[in-house]
Amino acid sequence: GEKHVITSTYLNEERTIQVSVPDNYEPDAKKYPVLYLLDGQRFFLYGISLQQSFQQFKLTPDFIVVGINNSYPQRFRHFSETTNFKGFIERELVPFIELQYSTSADHLLFGWEYAGAFSLDLLKSNENKFNAYFLASPFPITQKRLDKTDSIFNSPNNKTRLLYFTVSEFENQVNEGVNELISLLKRTDNANWEFELLPNESH
Repeated sequence: GEKHVITSTYLNEERTIQVSVPDNYEPDAKKYPVLYLLDGQRFFLYGISLQQSFQQFKLTPDFIVVGINNSYPQRFRHFSETTNFKGFIERELVPFIELQYSTSADHLLFGWEYAGAFSLDLLKSNENKFNAYFLASPFPITQKRLDKTDSIFNSPNNKTRLLYFTVSEFENQVNEGVNELISLLKRTDNANWEFELLPNESH
């Protein structure tokens, strides 16, 4: 992929991202969905593997993969004190990708653990930069993060937000928060969501 460095005014630092386009990328002829991966330092190569496999077997439209790199211990701060990191993603990163690449209106987001819980904050954002969210073992799902999540899905303007989340059966505190999220979503009328409990898996 290609590596870019973005000078962020929200984070007051330089942020490194990685971008992979499909092998048959034709920016003048097509617009492409974008899969954004939080913790790109962990998941970027997995995203490329999926991109290439799906392309080979024509399982999905061709898509662009964006890895948003993070480091420890800043990772926990960014995903807990979310205002600045939200600003970076919504007002700096996504516009940068849209300017540099031929993107469609489909923006998908993946987050694991702290990044998965942080994704709920983006889901509730008025910016609405993403229309599909994939959360793996999201933690911690606090009451603050649950507040107004049901109203987002019940809103008549919610035509695009899709939510898919997973957890293993042995994750204790993670399961507690996920169960609260499930209970809330079951009370909504228009929620387009799916949950999957993964047997014999770990955090």
